[in-house]
Amino acid sequence: MKNYKQQIKEYKEEIEEKYVRAEAENKTVKACQNILSESVLSKQSHRTSYFEFLYEQTKFIKKMVDFTRLCSYVSMDMVE
Repeated sequence: MKNYKQQIKEYKEEIEEKYVRAEAENKTVKACQNILSESVLSKQSHRTSYFEFLYEQTKFIKKMVDFTRLCSYVSMDMVE
């Protein structure tokens, strides 16, 4: 009886491993590929206007100025 239960258990594990998990993995991979391809297409088709570009650049420049200011404060603090 134990041998029979063991065979059933092995069969269930084999089916689950080969078919159920593999199918779930395939569905997940396809869904991710669809999402990535949609995001790439949407980014390619979206062109920013001049003002959007300037706005994004000012945020970046502000971060760099803040970082530079912090470095200068730290260096002044070390000198004193």
